[in-house]
Formats: sequence, C-alpha cells, structure tokens
Amino acid sequence: MSDWKTVRFDTNWEEKIDPEIIELCDVLNDQGFTTEGSCAGHGCDPYVIVSGNVPDAQLEHLLRYLRPLAVGYLPRVQKEIEPVGHYWYLELKPNDLFCDTPVSTVWARNVAAINHVCKLIRDWDPTP
Repeated sequence: MSDWKTVRFDTNWEEKIDPEIIELCDVLNDQGFTTEGSCAGHGCDPYVIVSGNVPDAQLEHLLRYLRPLAVGYLPRVQKEIEPVGHYWYLELKPNDLFCDTPVSTVWARNVAAINHVCKLIRDWDPTP
C-alpha cells in the first residue's frame, strides 16, 4: 500500500489504479478518508481499502448513509485487524450476480455501483 497522491498522479507507478475506481478513491480522499488500495472488480466485487486512521464512527456514519440509498448493490464495510493497527475494507456487492453471470454483465454492474456510490458520497454530509 502506498500514499494516494503518489499512486494517483505518478505516471511511472508500477501498479496502475483501475480507471473505473479512480473517481471513488478521489471522492473518499476528498471527504477526509485515506485510501490505500482498490480494485474495480476483476473477478471480485469492487472495493477500496481505507486507512485505519479513520474513526469507527465516521465509517459507520458513511455506511448508514449509503445503505438505504444503494440500488442494485450492497455496500459493506469490514475491519481488517493487522499485527499492528488495522484498516477498513469498503466493498460493493452487486445484487443478483452468480457464477454463470456473463462477465460483461458483472463488469457493467460493478461500474454502475461504483459510479452511484461516487455520486452519493459527493452529496454526503460527513458530520455525524
């Protein structure tokens, strides 16, 4: 995991960010979260790793805001405990996707969920 600004703007960075998830990382960072990793959903659900320096209440406040507004996906947060510290894992689980769902459908649903969450977070008031 690396500093967001380094990864986001260094064109020589070895591991590029999935273009589909850049906006979600930007929006989360703009709201005061520190993102440390992400995936737009290549064979998995889209996710963003958020630094453990975020108070539990702040991420819980975001999730309580997102859940009733989510359409076609379920936003989930889990806390990953490390030997030293922890981080948060914000995942978007599109509904009605199965192992035989065509990849193009899965990808379209992942991108739609990412775009919708970006809009919601832009409109979110982070004051609990």
